[in-house]
Amino acid sequence: MKLDAVPPKRVRGKAKNEKLRRLVKAGVPVSLTFDRQVTYTPVGKTRDMFSREAGLYMWRSIPLDKIGWDNVEQHYKDALMNHLRENFNFDEVERDIEAKNLAGGIRAVLMKRYSDRKYEAKKLFKSKGGYNDLESARAFHPKDMPYDNWLRTIEGFREAKYIKRSEANKQVREKQQFPYRGGTSSYGSTAYKNVMFYDMDWVPTYAKTHTDNQGNWVDPVAEQNYDFVNSLFQTPSFLNQLNNYLASQGKGKGKSKDYDSDNLFDNESDDNDDDE
Repeated sequence: MKLDAVPPKRVRGKAKNEKLRRLVKAGVPVSLTFDRQVTYTPVGKTRDMFSREAGLYMWRSIPLDKIGWDNVEQHYKDALMNHLRENFNFDEVERDIEAKNLAGGIRAVLMKRYSDRKYEAKKLFKSKGGYNDLESARAFHPKDMPYDNWLRTIEGFREAKYIKRSEANKQVREKQQFPYRGGTSSYGSTAYKNVMFYDMDWVPTYAKTHTDNQGNWVDPVAEQNYDFVNSLFQTPSFLNQLNNYLASQGKGKGKSKDYDSDNLFDNESDDNDDDE
């Protein structure tokens, strides 16, 4: 039986994921393209559509009160997967010889998207009064989010465990050495697009995403990292080790004993997610 929460409201422009709507209207679910070298996450334009659709659904239908996607109630996860299955070809994923790895990549995108949506909700919460004016924050109703979900989200922000985690994450962000200039796409997705459309491999992509429009490095440490990694890729012994490692990761495994197509996206542990 398919489960669905509050159906998405009608919106305009990019928020409606119109490119995906046009493809699905043609009658065929969209096939996902994956990075099969390292991350096994969806990449390219279909990844952008997938991530956007998951984020839209989460905002409109799932309370953002949990610390991490793994802790969200299963019926919400099932409803999201049913919705995404109507738009994307999960049958291809489940039949793939690397199905378990690909499912892990999809799960990673959902974890990240849930964290992103919660971060956006946290910014709204703080701008509307936050911890110092809970009455005003509760009186606010974010666009496209059910009001009950907003109240649950606020209660999640007030939990001691969440506040402790949020403060720890803030300290980590303050230690970030330099900014990433790849936009909203992940590094893997950006690298894939550069390979497909500009014949630019992973290492040059690092340079592109860590320099400004004039080609200046955003930070000396980023330049040092690039020089170090670039030198490694000129070393035959390193390339042999890398190729051997990649060849050993998930190739030819097929379905393992713990593969469960009915629970494809929730077989991992519950201790890997980071929220704002």
